[in-house]
Amino acid sequence: MLNMEPIVHKLKRLIREKNISHASIAEDLGKHRTFITRKLGGDSMETKLLEDIMGVVGLTYEDLVCNQQGGDLQRQIEELRQEVNMIKEYIPEYKKRNDS
Repeated sequence: MLNMEPIVHKLKRLIREKNISHASIAEDLGKHRTFITRKLGGDSMETKLLEDIMGVVGLTYEDLVCNQQGGDLQRQIEELRQEVNMIKEYIPEYKKRNDS
């Protein structure tokens, strides 16, 4: 089972990685900085606010939900694809059967 980072925590981390201040998010949304900081410090927030913040900082739901392990899962999938392709090269029966 994957150990998923909570959405709000990931949002806060991604905002920090983009070097976007809570003050600039608040300004763009017409909110007070302490309101944004409090919401980003919690474990949950309203979907509308989540979407508003994502829009201001340029994030998608895919950014929040996918790649939960910092791209590790994507890297593992790519490594598995490469391994399967190598195996295909060494299994003549597989190659014959699928080349037809």
